[in-house]
Amino acid sequence: MMMGAMNTNIADVFKTGMHMEGYQKMNSVYESIQAPPVDLDEVAGFCVNLTYGKGASIINGACIAIDNGWTCVVG
Repeated sequence: MMMGAMNTNIADVFKTGMHMEGYQKMNSVYESIQAPPVDLDEVAGFCVNLTYGKGASIINGACIAIDNGWTCVVG
């Protein structure tokens, strides 16, 4: 799965050890797109369904974007 922005503390954790120019660029792209963050409960539900739901055994090697559509905007 290719995850989009989510309301977690990961950005706070990485601020001290990440490339700040890249972080600022990512933030400017995210702000211009204005896609809402992905709801964590929805992601969890999707993961459970994908893992244990009907048809789970036939999913193989797929890249699934979970990002409220912002990869469609930035390509």
